[in-house]
This record gives sequence, C-alpha cells and structure tokens, in this order.
Amino acid sequence: MTFGTLYYHPDYARSNWLVALGDYLGLTIEGKVAADSTEFPESFPLKRTPAFISSDGFKLTESLAIAFYIVNSSSKPEIAGKTVQEQANNWRWYSYLTSDMVNHVGSIYFAKTEEEKASAVETMNKNLEYIDNRLSDFKFLVGDTILVCDIFARSYFRMLQHFKVDFSNYKNIENYVSVVAKHPIFSETKHE
Repeated sequence: MTFGTLYYHPDYARSNWLVALGDYLGLTIEGKVAADSTEFPESFPLKRTPAFISSDGFKLTESLAIAFYIVNSSSKPEIAGKTVQEQANNWRWYSYLTSDMVNHVGSIYFAKTEEEKASAVETMNKNLEYIDNRLSDFKFLVGDTILVCDIFARSYFRMLQHFKVDFSNYKNIENYVSVVAKHPIFSETKHE
C-alpha cells in the first residue's frame, strides 16, 4: 500500500529527496513533480513544495514537518537520533539548513545588484564557515552517525553545486559530503 504522495520540485533541495527517504525507511511514497500534476493546485492552493498527502487524506506541507512525519511513521525513527538530545539536534540542524542556508542560495541567485550578490555571498560564507567549524569537532552534524539532517545536508550541498556556489575552501564540508554520499539512501535516490 502506498504511504502517500509527495509533490515536489525536482531542483529544490527541500523536497527532491523525501521520496528516497520514504523508500529507505520502507514506506512507499509516490513522487510527483508538482508542475506536472493537475490535482496539486486544488489540493494545495499555495502551490508550494514539498507537499504531502497520505493515503488516508492527511495533508502536510513544509520539508521539516514532512520529514518528521515520514521518519516517525517508519520502523526506523532512530534515523533522527536515538536520544531526545540527538533528536533535538537533528531537527535543529535540519531547520537551520532549510531556513537559513537554503534562503541564502536564493539571495545569491536572485540578487539584483552586484552589491546584493556580494552581501549574500558573504553571509553564505559565514554560514559555511560555521558548518565547517562544527565538522572539525564532529564526524556528522550531530555526532558519529548519519541522521536525517545529514541526508538533507547532502541534498543542500548538491544544490549549491548546481548553482555553482563554490565551497571547496571548506575541507571539512567537502570530506563530510563525500562520506554522507555513501549512505545507502543515495543508491536508491531517484529524486535528487
């Protein structure tokens, strides 16, 4: 039985990996490109992705909420952390990446002047430095195990590459991305 349907945008890091997360966790999620789905605007009038509708009609939007729902509906909730502290840190890093970091890419991409772009790049670099420093003390964002926030982070860093944002000066991030990319979820990813 299908767990639900995820409407996503193929180029958006916030949504393009959630079907693979469901697959990895043993939940069958049908992925649909929102722009190609005639029923999407009727079900989700704001037309924002990701958007999820479960097989019983439960609707949910926002990447973090959908990931939380998928993880906690699976038989492997430990992918978000084993302890309450790990879980809190997992969702903290996920939130930070999806709010602060993804928005900065948009600020670079949509900058109208060179000054706006330079300011956005400067802010992006401060955030990259923050993450790089974190990874000098931890193997992954929360500790020694790949969690949901790390899987999302890998999608985020692929988006940076897509938009030609160079993060090669941040060696801890580069090493981290290459290690996370070996997680089994990425061998199954159809939507990244």
